[in-house]
Amino acid sequence: MYLLVILYIYFVSFLDKPEKSAPALSPRAVEQRAKWHIPTDEMDYPVCAAYLDSLRARDIKIHHTSRWFNGATVEMDSAKVAEVESLSFVTAVELTRDESGSLYSQRKRASDDRLRRRVYQCQHHGMFPADTGIGAFRFHGRHR
Repeated sequence: MYLLVILYIYFVSFLDKPEKSAPALSPRAVEQRAKWHIPTDEMDYPVCAAYLDSLRARDIKIHHTSRWFNGATVEMDSAKVAEVESLSFVTAVELTRDESGSLYSQRKRASDDRLRRRVYQCQHHGMFPADTGIGAFRFHGRHR
């Protein structure tokens, strides 16, 4: 007899970041920020290692971390979602991909379709002529 466990990909958002950590910036990034007088902010600090260790201790695989979104993309079965949501340092758990493929890419395709319709409407209502070379898809590296 075999037990089939389907693992899903979730994004886990964390409450805060460690107070006494150094910004996770390369020496070149620090140099560029100093040159342009750009201060460091919360997004420059790493995700709390203790939070990641706590997830790993629950046999949850960490795929990626995001210091900008203060969270991690993890792989776990759906039975662990409630347990992770109940952790004091977790603010949200969002399903990002299931066995049928990426939910993000479905949202992205819908967003692209809306953008394509908007560009079409602008071109056909005189907001900018089609022959001016203004094209959102070319600008964003996409071609029709």
